[in-house]
Amino acid sequence: MQTGTFNAFPTNVIVDKAKSGNQFLKVFFDVKVDGEVKKLNWTGWLTVKAMKNTLTSMFKVGMTSKKLRMLMDGHEGAECLNVANEVEVTVAKQKDQDGNYRTNDDGQPYYEVSFIGGANMKSNKDALDSLDRAALMSQMMKIEETTAKTTSSKVSTNNEIPF
Repeated sequence: MQTGTFNAFPTNVIVDKAKSGNQFLKVFFDVKVDGEVKKLNWTGWLTVKAMKNTLTSMFKVGMTSKKLRMLMDGHEGAECLNVANEVEVTVAKQKDQDGNYRTNDDGQPYYEVSFIGGANMKSNKDALDSLDRAALMSQMMKIEETTAKTTSSKVSTNNEIPF
């Protein structure tokens, strides 16, 4: 495996929650590398600070506001993505929280998708145009309010994103 920019197809997406209580989206990709398909993933955090970048990346893989609502309502998986939407992704070695490269028992590095970009511009434009900006701002404000309420405990007891 190598680092760099490659073509990829999104295959699945899930919503999950970290030990910290922060929720995130994980998108799984089939990445074309030297004629082979590698299965890698990308993580986008659903925090107030990261929300804009996460949603921008999601729209690049064919998510619309309707599909985002489906995902948040429990419809996880390929039905929430445009799996026919080939995108360009940047592959990098995985780092841990301290910035050290993660490796397996044999000392080989783990890889991940670090950036989703370069998708077909028409697909990006259509996806972004379909976004209800007022609804998104309202949803982001709800997340911000929820985050503010749970900041003191560092872990939210709310298992759902207020979308």
